[in-house]
Amino acid sequence: MFLLHCGAKSATVDEVNKAPCPKGTKSWTPVPHGQFIEMVKDAAGNAGFELGEEQYGLYDDASRLFGVVEIKGQDHFGEQVQLMMGIRNSNDKSMAAGICAGSRVLVCDNLSFLAYTDQSLNGEPVFMKRMHTRYALEGIPPMLEEAMQKMLVLRDYQEKFFEKLATVKLTNRIVNDTIISAAEKFAIPWGHVQHVKKQWDLQQRLPKDEEEEARWHDEFHVDNAWSLYNCFTEVAKGYLGQNTMMASDRSIVTNGFFRDRFCGKNFGKN
Repeated sequence: MFLLHCGAKSATVDEVNKAPCPKGTKSWTPVPHGQFIEMVKDAAGNAGFELGEEQYGLYDDASRLFGVVEIKGQDHFGEQVQLMMGIRNSNDKSMAAGICAGSRVLVCDNLSFLAYTDQSLNGEPVFMKRMHTRYALEGIPPMLEEAMQKMLVLRDYQEKFFEKLATVKLTNRIVNDTIISAAEKFAIPWGHVQHVKKQWDLQQRLPKDEEEEARWHDEFHVDNAWSLYNCFTEVAKGYLGQNTMMASDRSIVTNGFFRDRFCGKNFGKN
């Protein structure tokens, strides 16, 4: 489901539970990775979610954790998309404990993450972060409970977002302008501009050989913004493998870019 960069390794739940955690101080309370995952699972269960496949990676001598967890029974957009959850934690003061909402396009296993705000959520994102300060252990559970209550709102928003993208027809000129603009707004690295364009060109014609056929999807053989979006997420698999945590943050920027460009900045705010 996700790949790991140099210095990180795939980890089982048991390995995550055994990851060392340093002793805290009066102002800093590191949370063991396994304990944080159990907090997440408890909050998900209290919200009525059934969790499925879990994948975790440990970074820098197990000081940082990133994971992706399937939320069962929440497929949407014509059963094409699965609701996912990203989990992150650290015990070296490098980042806050947190979760973010995500999605996986089932036909191609493309993964993306979203941080969504709207008036119904009081302007708050479906994205929970808690610094490891003195009362972190007491403060994390209620924040997780609140975030879980927003997950279905995110799923409904996401479905409307993808439905909107599927209605927006594109010309090659618009595609080229969109890809360049995405790099200018840091939604993709400049080095991936050509790769996204090549992916678009491939999806818009029939494959010439078996190698191309393996990377071609009939579902994206349509000149609309949904197809272009999946060209972005397909190429994103490359830098997802270089740094999973940085890639999830970039994915949130990419989703915001597509929302603003094709749906309008106020999309979903009513």
